[in-house]
Amino acid sequence: REAEEAGLKGSTMVMFPAVFHLIAALQRSKRTFGVLFRSFGSDHESIQKEWNAFCTMQHPLFSRLLQGIGPMDGSVPGVPDRRIHAMHTLYRDALGDILLINQNTNGPLEKTWDSWAKQQLRADG
Repeated sequence: REAEEAGLKGSTMVMFPAVFHLIAALQRSKRTFGVLFRSFGSDHESIQKEWNAFCTMQHPLFSRLLQGIGPMDGSVPGVPDRRIHAMHTLYRDALGDILLINQNTNGPLEKTWDSWAKQQLRADG
């Protein structure tokens, strides 16, 4: 029930518990650090929901790790907002890199990334 209230669906968590322990330890030690998530799958939204539930102390299993620190949502002085607010897609081929800002895509399921990236986009209408 707690998981559903935090926006987490199903009975499976998608992030390794060690990540939550590491971040809590780094935050407790007042180190300066950043967090970057990288994925090759279609789990981006699940990762975002679980991570943000942790940052706002709504995660049903790991919120206790932030006791004494407080939420990592910008509401506690000295504790930065570490929630995921935007996701981007990086595509790379022999011709170079493409970075899609504020776009989350895995490309096409029926074709290769290369054919998808090189197609001519047309405006509807």
